[in-house]
Order: sequence, then structure tokens, then C-alpha cells
Amino acid sequence: MLNLKRFLTRARAFLGKPLIVRQEKPVLLSDYEPCANAIFLAGVHRSGTSLVRRIFNSHPNIACPPETFFLPYYCGMNKDRMTASGFEGFGYTVEESRKYIARQAAELHDAYRLANGKGRWADKTPQYVEHLDDLLSLFGEQTRFVLIFRDPRDIAWSIYERGWMFTEPSDDRLVDTATYVRDRINLMLDFRAAHGAKSVTLYYENLVDDPRRELTRVLAFLDEEFDEAMLRFNEYQHNFGTEDPMVRGSSEFRRSTGHWKTLPVEEQAKLVSVLAGVIAKLGY
Repeated sequence: MLNLKRFLTRARAFLGKPLIVRQEKPVLLSDYEPCANAIFLAGVHRSGTSLVRRIFNSHPNIACPPETFFLPYYCGMNKDRMTASGFEGFGYTVEESRKYIARQAAELHDAYRLANGKGRWADKTPQYVEHLDDLLSLFGEQTRFVLIFRDPRDIAWSIYERGWMFTEPSDDRLVDTATYVRDRINLMLDFRAAHGAKSVTLYYENLVDDPRRELTRVLAFLDEEFDEAMLRFNEYQHNFGTEDPMVRGSSEFRRSTGHWKTLPVEEQAKLVSVLAGVIAKLGY
């Protein structure tokens, strides 16, 4: 009888509870202010991104570590409905959840910039070309993107010569490589068309021909001052990642173009055929 009475009491309490329940939201305090205006250096593999990374990491206010690879997983959390539900259970709104995930995603970047005495971080990971919209959504409207372009034929040649494969192979590796380059450049161009106010274009060829002019222009877009240290990027320690080892020993701005013309004529024709659209869009 006692158990039945207890059951009825609990049942009445449950059925009669208010429909609106106040959530308690736990908040972890930290002693640093996260960077609110991150920079992404976006470009296809072999388009000069490693050089640009070292140049930017030489700026007195910008820290750019080696390639990171992990940010798309945080982007996935930011988009996931069940993850949002989990945060809601702690009392977090969608915007508060985004900021929390972004803070966790950027923790190592913030640690790197603070360790180097800098106020802003940048990221250079070529695979992120496929996640530009997601990165903007995660890190917010103050995020800025430097879109790095190079002659698509030189990009495809360089990837092909190294034997790299980023897609499922078919019976023609050169066509596969050119298709990969074409599709990634189109993703960048689509992003630029949709978010022109948040992105600036940097052509590899213009950079190596006149680095002071091009860097001054790009830095002005980022609300940063050009610094002479960027021209002496080879004098600084940049950490090593999964990048082109040739760039580690580079000490000057030297144009490297036209190598695709060393391919047999029929293979040159294949490249041009696949890449014709993006070649025209980029003005090469």
C-alpha cells in the first residue's frame, strides 16, 4: 500500500510539473580572449599555399601553423542536429553552441598565436577548399579568406608529376588530376561569388613578381599593416607540417611557371580540355 501511495504521489508531481523548465547553463571561464577574426589561406595543393603560409607566419600579428586537417570535424558538429540538441540540454542557444564549438576548434591556434606573441591566427590547409562555407559558418562573419590561385595547368602538372592522387583513379591519371583541380577551383570561385566581401584573391604569379605590392593589397583587406618581415620569411622558424619540403629551403620569391608545357603535346591538350573553363574564369 505504501509503495502504491508513493507511486501516486510521484505521478501527480510529474504530471503537474510546469511546462517551462529553467535550464542551468554551465560556463567554463578562461583567462584568454579567443581570436575573433581568423584568416583562412585557401588554395588547391601546389598553388603556392605553403609559401604564403610562411609569409603570413612572418607577420608580427599573424600566426599561421602547419596544416591542421581537423577543423572539418568541428564544422560537422556545428551542423549536426543531435549535437545542437545536446547543447540545448545544457541551456545553450544555437549561437552559443556555435561559439563554444568554434572556441574548442581554435584552441590550438590560439595557443600557437599566444605562444608567439601574436593577436590573430591563420590556417593554411588545402583540403579546406571543400569546406569554405562551413568554416565561415563555424567561425563567424568576421572570418576572412585569402583565395590563392595559380595557373591551373601548372597546378595539375605539379600534382601529376609527384604522383599524388586525391580522387578514385580511373584509366587516365592526368585527366583525374585535372578534374580534381578544376572542381576545387570552381568551389573557390563559387565561394568568392557568394562571399566577395569576406574574401580577397591572391594570384601566385603576381605575388612572386611583386610581393610588396600584392601583400600590401591583401593585408589592407585584412585590416593589417604590411610588414617588411614578410619579405624575409626565410629568416624565421615556421614549424614543419605535411608540406612541400622544397619550400623549407626557399629564401626568395622566384616564379615557377610553365612546367606543364614539358608534357607531350597530346597530354597538354588533355589538360587544356579539362581546365579550359577555369583557365578562362581566372584569366590565364
